Amino acid sequence: MRSLCTLIIVSLGALLALDGCKSSDPTESVIYLVRHAEKADDGTDDPPLTREGQQRAEKLSRLLKDEDIDYIFSSDYKRTKQTALPIAGALNKEIMSYDPGDFGILLNFINSHKGANFLVVGHSNSTPALANALLKKDVFDNFDESDYGNLIRLNLTGKEVRSTMDRF
Repeated sequence: MRSLCTLIIVSLGALLALDGCKSSDPTESVIYLVRHAEKADDGTDDPPLTREGQQRAEKLSRLLKDEDIDYIFSSDYKRTKQTALPIAGALNKEIMSYDPGDFGILLNFINSHKGANFLVVGHSNSTPALANALLKKDVFDNFDESDYGNLIRLNLTGKEVRSTMDRF
């Protein structure tokens, strides 16, 4: 009987220790929103990243590689896909496209994948707009055209959404 009690206590202790490693809410999602990195001025509507932009994309990858990102989204432009490419490669994840002018499908996908973590790479206007859509209120203004280093983090738990913005 004593060994059974010991086994139960040890098992409960192990379960509690494992539970401490998880989020307190398994339905919590974290969404990272960034604007693409520095783009070249090549006279086209779809320029690639500059060398500085490629370095920033690598920095983003190093910053997020341990954040358990499940899904990576990018608009269908060279600069956004190239910004997402280093982290997608590091995590062996596919980059999925979304329409930065219509968030409906993306919002439905996020809302139907509770507990998953996301990276969404967009533009100076669509990144803050998506954050505002997820927050259901206007918090973020469009980014300045020369500003490439904002990282918005949204924590979605149930009906609550918390936001922070950092620089990278």
